[in-house]
Amino acid sequence: MSTRTHVRAFAPFIALAVLHVVVLVSRIPIANASLGTKALLMPALALAAGRLLRGSHPGARARLALALALALSWAGDVLVGMPGDGFVVGLAAFLLALVGYTVVIGRWAGVSRPRAWALVYPAWYAALLIVLLPYVGALAAPIVVYGLALGTLAIVASGAGRVIAAGGAVFLASDTLLALKLFLPGFAGSVWQVDAIIMVLYAVGQGLLVAGIVRRLSRTALAQRALARRATRMPD
Repeated sequence: MSTRTHVRAFAPFIALAVLHVVVLVSRIPIANASLGTKALLMPALALAAGRLLRGSHPGARARLALALALALSWAGDVLVGMPGDGFVVGLAAFLLALVGYTVVIGRWAGVSRPRAWALVYPAWYAALLIVLLPYVGALAAPIVVYGLALGTLAIVASGAGRVIAAGGAVFLASDTLLALKLFLPGFAGSVWQVDAIIMVLYAVGQGLLVAGIVRRLSRTALAQRALARRATRMPD
């Protein structure tokens, strides 16, 4: 599958991500404009994945797990900014999305042993908890669990090739900035265009994860079919 094919498939997602960041930076005075563009990101990414996987026909379980991860990411995007319990419900959706990505990568993306440099992630996790736990109050348990899932995804992704590894790292960076913005006093006001930076990292992380997963699933499925055809041609 060529790079050009990937670019064409991901073009709508990239365009929507750029539009969303522009909306955030320019503060367009249209009610819920940023919520609308954000809500379109994961459907566009899912369409890209579906288009690229159409010809290779990977296993149904792998496709379902990837679809669930994307659907849960979409739910998190929509719910996390809602009033009331929206943040907690959205966080739970993102948590399940992380689990879904980890399962897809670990089971179907041809993962090797995590790279030695992934030892930075346990150190990141410990540092994040030290910094945030004094300020998160009743959300301490969800933050601990979510951070563990996020770090686990990044560690597993480190052994699945450069694209997926980069996606896991950038996704982790996005969520780290978001957590610091939400809970660390004074952080949000000290970083220029922090919301736009978070969304750029989030879109890039999601895009790299899905692009890498799709490429790995496609290669595996095509290789398995080639082996099956070769086996049928062999004489008894």
